[in-house]
Amino acid sequence: GLEITYCVASKDNKYDFPQLAELAPQADLILVSARRRMAPPEQMAARKSHGAAGKPIVGIRTASHAFEVRDEAKKKELLAQGLADWPTFDADVLGGHYANHHEEGPKTAVTVAENGANHQILLGIEAEDLVGTGSLYLTKPLAKSSVPLLLGTVPGHEPEPIAWTHCAGPKQARVVYTSLGHPPD
Repeated sequence: GLEITYCVASKDNKYDFPQLAELAPQADLILVSARRRMAPPEQMAARKSHGAAGKPIVGIRTASHAFEVRDEAKKKELLAQGLADWPTFDADVLGGHYANHHEEGPKTAVTVAENGANHQILLGIEAEDLVGTGSLYLTKPLAKSSVPLLLGTVPGHEPEPIAWTHCAGPKQARVVYTSLGHPPD
């Protein structure tokens, strides 16, 4: 009973998501799986309007830095071309605080956070079966309104939240995010 529509970047321009501005207002939920992409203003506005309307959002892995270009020269060039960014998407919507990642290599061990033990999102999920194969993201501190569900640990470092819920904006859009989602995960 679900209708799923994919809106992917154009093959010719990774900063253009054809049909996004038309599809987003109709969507009941948007899943964000993008990395460092700016977009035409009407497409970025459609993304912002979705959450502002109180509609749910799911973020996977690089969604924490989906709409921010790190290279300042490239960012200036893209802004000059009229593209828009959203560098505070992680804090504004996901309730996170992405600040880079640990070194590549060690797999991330996954445990259930204190608030996640009985959360409906984790029903049927065995945390010990989950392993993060990509570098562990540095995500602390989460917004006060975020509820950690899963924690990830690599040897020699403190645990980091790797899945949480959050309510964003004045209409309290329901949000769930996980930094799991590296291709082999």
